[in-house]
Amino acid sequence: YRECVEFTGRKTLVALGPGGMDISFNNGHSWFPFSDEKNFHVIRKARNGNLIIAAGKGKVALMAKDSVK
Repeated sequence: YRECVEFTGRKTLVALGPGGMDISFNNGHSWFPFSDEKNFHVIRKARNGNLIIAAGKGKVALMAKDSVK
């Protein structure tokens, strides 16, 4: 189950939820496991810059856009 999806690049999406994170490099046509880190509920990419933040269940993860191309 994935609760939130965010474009992190022109064609790259990250989806996350209580069961983990998945990534797509082709506008969501196919998906691959990105992380088995559980219990994230929201992800947002900064409008300007490279910061991506995932949060949920008392934790926050910071990622750089270049790490999820």
